[in-house]
This record gives sequence, structure tokens and C-alpha cells, in this order.
Amino acid sequence: MKLFDNPQGHTALDNLEGAFRASGYSRRGFLKTAGVVAGAGLLLDACRRGSSNNVGMGSGDVGLLNYLYVISQVQAGFYSQAFSTPYYNPSSTQASELALMQDLRDHHLAYQAIFAKILLQNAVSNVVLQLSQVTFANRTSTLSHAVTLQDWAVGAYNGAAQLFSNSVYVPMIFKIAAVEGRHAEYVRDALNYNSFGDGSVIDSNGLGQVLSPHVALPLFQTYIQTTFDSSGVPSF
Repeated sequence: MKLFDNPQGHTALDNLEGAFRASGYSRRGFLKTAGVVAGAGLLLDACRRGSSNNVGMGSGDVGLLNYLYVISQVQAGFYSQAFSTPYYNPSSTQASELALMQDLRDHHLAYQAIFAKILLQNAVSNVVLQLSQVTFANRTSTLSHAVTLQDWAVGAYNGAAQLFSNSVYVPMIFKIAAVEGRHAEYVRDALNYNSFGDGSVIDSNGLGQVLSPHVALPLFQTYIQTTFDSSGVPSF
């Protein structure tokens, strides 16, 4: 199974670029964002410096965008640390997973940049992450937490897409959700082959889970020190 292949011939990177373009930015801007490897360390430093609690996320579409922005920061920080602390034995076939961790890192850094560019002065400050529960030098721990984060993220994007009052955001959110589904497929199959379509994430109708922001944010909060006032974020 390859992370970036699908039957239609489109790649996850194509969909991610589509999401970036849907947000109003150019292919050049996408490539600049997705290709900056050094940005991972800078963004992690920024996350460590931000510190306030009960940060207001705003209301309506701004609140939803900030909610997804926070999720993107958690995932970008997680995969940046995973790439910086490889768990694999260099002599084993697991070495190939490092390149995919790098791809996952770069995708989530691009998400983070998308939301920051859309929100501008309305963006919440960079969050302080809490990743001590992950043993990044251990493959099972890293992949297990990656599965958890990806499953939550797919549900979060699926849920948020139906709540925007301005429909201009919806194609972008669905494009990112599609890429997140591919990410979830990879990390699930890496940890436990052929587990992507199991009943814990796919219902009897073949549909993925849909999470309300007021359900998903407390889940992600377990990886974040910063706390938020999400009372204005639409929910269901």
C-alpha cells in the first residue's frame, strides 16, 4: 500500500495542493510552504514559547477555522517530533517509514500555514503542546498515537465542514479531510495491516466518523497544554 496512490490517479499531495489553492493561494505558495523542512523546528520553538490559557477561539467561521488551526498545530508538532526522533532500526525495512513521517510532517505544516494565512490577525497564538505521553523512540507508541490523532482529525474535519456559514471554505475542508483519510490509512496499516476499514472508524454504511468540535477539541486537548474558550465555536 502506498500513501499517495488512489484509483483515480490523484495523489494526496494533489489534494493538499488543491486545498491550498482553494484557500486562495498559488501553487508557488504551496510548494514554498510544503518544502520548507527547517520550518518544523521553528514552529516547534514557537509552540513552546506561547503560553496563555483559556485562549478565545472566536465565533462562527473564525472559531471553526481556529479550531482546525489548533488541530493542525498538534499534528504538525507531533510529526515533527516523530521525524526528529526516528524509532526504526536503520538495518530494517522500517527505515522507509521515516520518509513517510517526513511527508506527514510537511503536509501538516502546510495545513498550519493555510489556516494561519486565512485567519491572519484572527488566528489564535501558537499553542503549547504536551507530547510526553508519546515514546517517540518506540515504533508502537509513535504509530499508536498517530492512529489516534489521524482518526480524530478525520472526524473533526468531517464534522466542521457542515458547520461553516460561508460555503467558500467547504471545498478546502473536504480536500484536507480526504488527505487526512489517506494519512489515517497509512498509519493504521503500518501499525496493523489492513485495519483501516475496521468498525472503529467506518460504520455499517461505509462512512467515516463525524465529530462535533465540542467533542473533538477535548480529545486533542490531551496533547495540548494551552486551554481554550471554545464557547463561540459552532457545534452540533
